[in-house]
Amino acid sequence: MDANGSNNGLLRGYAIICIPSAAQCDLAIDNISSTPESCPGAGDGAITVTASCTTCSSIEYSIDGMNFQVGNAFTGVAPDTYTLTVRDAGDATCTATAEATVAGGPDTDSDGDGTVDCNDGCPYDPNKVAPGDCGCGVPDTDTDGDGVADCNDNCIYTANPGQEDTDNDGIGDACDECPTDPDKFEAGICGCFVPETDCIDACAAFNALVNNVMEDDTDANNGQKNSLITKLHRAKLQFEEGDNNNAVNMLNAFINQVQALSGGNNKPIPQAIADDWVAIAQNLIDNISNNSAVCVQALISGSNPTNTTASADYTSMPDLTTEPNAGQKDILMLEASPNPFANDVSLQIDLPEAGKVNLSIFNLQGQRVITLIDRTLDTGQHRMEWDGYSQAGKALPAGVYLVQLQTENDLINLQLVLMK
Repeated sequence: MDANGSNNGLLRGYAIICIPSAAQCDLAIDNISSTPESCPGAGDGAITVTASCTTCSSIEYSIDGMNFQVGNAFTGVAPDTYTLTVRDAGDATCTATAEATVAGGPDTDSDGDGTVDCNDGCPYDPNKVAPGDCGCGVPDTDTDGDGVADCNDNCIYTANPGQEDTDNDGIGDACDECPTDPDKFEAGICGCFVPETDCIDACAAFNALVNNVMEDDTDANNGQKNSLITKLHRAKLQFEEGDNNNAVNMLNAFINQVQALSGGNNKPIPQAIADDWVAIAQNLIDNISNNSAVCVQALISGSNPTNTTASADYTSMPDLTTEPNAGQKDILMLEASPNPFANDVSLQIDLPEAGKVNLSIFNLQGQRVITLIDRTLDTGQHRMEWDGYSQAGKALPAGVYLVQLQTENDLINLQLVLMK
């Protein structure tokens, strides 16, 4: 009925009720992404779902069709194929589904050690599956058994579990020859706290100079050579005893004699050779004077015969021929003839004064092979023969030997060559 009381053709007592139809569900899955598990058996795969809906109040997600969640990401997923379900949180009949697959972890084993790379802490080291103390590629060896791996041990071959290093030079005190000198871990020839460039091995220099006097091509006779070598031996012995002043004086005497025997056409020592000898001697003087000379290894010529347990069996020694006043010299002299020798060599001693004499033969390792004389002799000339046999009566091999003549005041060495 309208405002005028008319019902516009409708029957009295009836009305029309309008009910709007339900909205259509437009829920859709737009995208699915999956992440494989990191390693076989890890079960750490993941799935992410993207869905859209204009008619939904909100969207819920499920990986098994029963348990729904608000979030669209699923983690801790084992390898498999899953049916994903999304639904309208306000209308369980409004749903959409899709499948997603999570792949298993890679089974690559790069180093072939039986442990796949994803579980191997050292995938390229077949001997390790974890870095350990030293890291991949480096064994955790502990050579000295002190509980510290070699890669971290400051003394690999000497047990030192405390790793003490007083001078902080990276070398442990247990194996550091200079534990309080941060610049050196070996004493070297100069000793701790002295750089190796700041000293010389004086004994090696003495040895070289003695060899030069014996072997260089000069016209100096045996007496002149023996006199020069005697001065060098005296200087060396004085140096070893700490008597640096007298060692320097004796070296100066050596230089003076060399210069007296050189510098002219009729002189026995060529000038170039003399200059070399003088330069070595002067270098020794400079370093001894500056306290920068050390003795690393005593010369064979400096050996003290009394320090050996060998004793002379005089009953087996060849006869000693003595000529007390024959050509008496004012210096100690030692000569050998023939030299080189094959069977016997004649050794001649000229003593300027009577006294205790030791005449011994040494090999180049510094070992005494025989003592020929060890008693008091009179002033004058003495000769004896040596047949190349040792104290024990064994024939010695061919080679170079040193004859050492020592008196109470002098020491002389002479090189012998035994041929077979």
